[in-house]
Amino acid sequence: MLPVSHWWELRKQFKRSIPGVVTDNYLATVLDMEIGSARNNVLPYLKQLGIIDDEGKTLERANFSAISRGCRVGP
Repeated sequence: MLPVSHWWELRKQFKRSIPGVVTDNYLATVLDMEIGSARNNVLPYLKQLGIIDDEGKTLERANFSAISRGCRVGP
């Protein structure tokens, strides 16, 4: 499970600027954690939630502004 604190920090960062690609290094920097931990503990959940694809490219669901306005995003 993705820790709530990580969810809110990523949401805050994505509202500022949505990266084209989310890498383990990006997550480690944003969440102040080890790269391996980001790779093993955060990337899988972002993929599962449909925020990034298998290559780490951000998908439409990465636009938290649309989600917070109540727009349906995704299939």
